[in-house]
Amino acid sequence: KNPTDEYLEAGMNAAPGPINFIMFLTMFGEKLKGTDPEDVIPNAFARFDDDGNGCIQEDYLQDLLTT
Repeated sequence: KNPTDEYLEAGMNAAPGPINFIMFLTMFGEKLKGTDPEDVIPNAFARFDDDGNGCIQEDYLQDLLTT
């Protein structure tokens, strides 16, 4: 299922600041609960953390989610 632009924008606007991995888990944790062992998700996101600082740039994440 592909999210709409409006859905993604609403999710980005709900964040009080930059979205890092912890913020992502907080915002979407309930939807992800029980789907993967705890280490699978951080390891997957680490692949996209080019700077190794625990953050993924908003425009980069949006591009990944929509293309």
